Amino acid sequence: MVPQPLLDKHKLIPRREAYRAIHLPANEREAKLARRRIVYDELMLMQLGLGISKRLRDGRLTAPVLRADKIAR
Repeated sequence: MVPQPLLDKHKLIPRREAYRAIHLPANEREAKLARRRIVYDELMLMQLGLGISKRLRDGRLTAPVLRADKIAR
């Protein structure tokens, strides 16, 4: 969830409103605002994924160790 101050700073509409407006826009302006919000969310997710991937490669973030002796039978 994107914090409200960040939404305000970038003049983004709430996600729920964006998904409604992308499918049933009242006018062209509303459709553009909806598209802008959805694109922002997609780019944010991509950047987070790239950051996690980089940390995994650098060894700064690791997956939990799964112990073979703790397997449920």
